[in-house]
Amino acid sequence: MIVKPHPDDEFKVKRRPLNLRNLIGSRAVRITYPGDGSGDFVKDEDPSHFSIVTYMNEHGKDGSVFKKWPNKPNSVALAESIINQSKPNLGEQGLLGDEKYLQILESAKKLGLDEKQIFLDER
Repeated sequence: MIVKPHPDDEFKVKRRPLNLRNLIGSRAVRITYPGDGSGDFVKDEDPSHFSIVTYMNEHGKDGSVFKKWPNKPNSVALAESIINQSKPNLGEQGLLGDEKYLQILESAKKLGLDEKQIFLDER
């Protein structure tokens, strides 16, 4: 697999570690089988192949598409690592971009989660 570098050296959005277990439990985030690029999913059992589907994805314009994608529990631990350790210089496979990070936060807030439920750290 060829890992492409991210064009930026750092994220534009300051990050805090997310409590993925709480976010999954509240349905703000789901870890699913990977999308195929055309609106369907691929039944790929490799734990490193997954998609991060948010509440905002499921309640947006194309929400009915995402709601059909099944959860993929054997990818949760890896997804948690990628979400909380993502850095631009890790390339696409180690990257959770700013847009998706913000989408996760927006999903959690839409569901009424507070900072203690969203983040692992305390301010």
